[in-house]
Amino acid sequence: MAEISKIIKNLQKSPMFNLSLSSKELFHSNFLYWLSLTYPDKIGAFIVEFCKLELDDKNCTNQKREEGNIDFQFSYKDGPTIYVENKVKSMPYSEQLERYDKETGNTENKRMILLSLTEPSFTLPKNWKHLSYQCYNDFLKKFETKDVYHKSLIEDYANFIDYLIIVEKTCIVYEEDTFDFHSSNNETLTLMKELRIHDLFLKKKYENIIALLKKKIGESSFCDITKPQNDKDMIRFESGMTRSIGLSGFKLRLKDDYFLLVQLQGDSYRMGVEYLPPKKQNTPNEFQNIVENFKETWLCFFENKKVRIKEEYDRWAIYPKNDENKIKLNQFGDSFYYRYINLGTKMLIKDLIDMMLEDIAQAIKLRDEYKN
Repeated sequence: MAEISKIIKNLQKSPMFNLSLSSKELFHSNFLYWLSLTYPDKIGAFIVEFCKLELDDKNCTNQKREEGNIDFQFSYKDGPTIYVENKVKSMPYSEQLERYDKETGNTENKRMILLSLTEPSFTLPKNWKHLSYQCYNDFLKKFETKDVYHKSLIEDYANFIDYLIIVEKTCIVYEEDTFDFHSSNNETLTLMKELRIHDLFLKKKYENIIALLKKKIGESSFCDITKPQNDKDMIRFESGMTRSIGLSGFKLRLKDDYFLLVQLQGDSYRMGVEYLPPKKQNTPNEFQNIVENFKETWLCFFENKKVRIKEEYDRWAIYPKNDENKIKLNQFGDSFYYRYINLGTKMLIKDLIDMMLEDIAQAIKLRDEYKN
């Protein structure tokens, strides 16, 4: 905690860090773009070495920002085009990188680079290489320029990245951790809010929960999570932020555009049924029949589920509370119905993962029964 406090004080003094707060991801791409325009030989040579290219002319040419979905790109005179996907606050998913590869054309004369603060939790698709901010920053620390002003900017930026790398390590989630980083009483979260990077902190924490969940699924082999994005039986995992609160969970397709889901938002653990068409359209009457069908088997799974946790499950209140003879549900609009519990701050991450695994197994069971 003392180290984080020290980092915060140093970052608060950094002009580059404070400028970055207006656009946390875009700022870093813009800085790389500026470097490539101002020092095309140095940035070009760095990428040549990283990609192990053999070129006589190592200068960047034809630099572009935000061309299509690509954050940054440039070309070599007699060499390939380099496409860079830049991730600071979050990690992309594999299908996103595959799509970007297709969008840039099926050519051998290109290189795809994922520049990210966080190590990918998945195997990169073909044609992609991972460039860590640590490696990029090691290059910046050795950057030589006679321009005193530029030198001070690059040094400030490199120090800023050093601190961000340390902050990112505090976002790693381990199974033995207590699930309390969402709480307003969490000291690290309070410090991150003071620094205005709590979105980075929370997004990565909830993203890492999903990474642990996928790892556990892979180890147990009780379901297939390697199916392509368009497979109707695939499990959709999600993580991110909404309303300044961390979010993660999964969706399992029942049929067509109807899904069973678990959504963890803050400490609110929701089990729901959702209608999710690719385009905005009215919710069909059939959805109400599906909700009724899964009221007792899924939306009331809380009542009879058994979870291996230190704190007894029946001490958690389930919302909304049922009437004497009626099951009550919360809803968003007419296409999302759910019930939930508040997990609090005492649960271990490993128990949370076990709970999600149990719910995935139940969702698969119900989906298969429904299809038959």
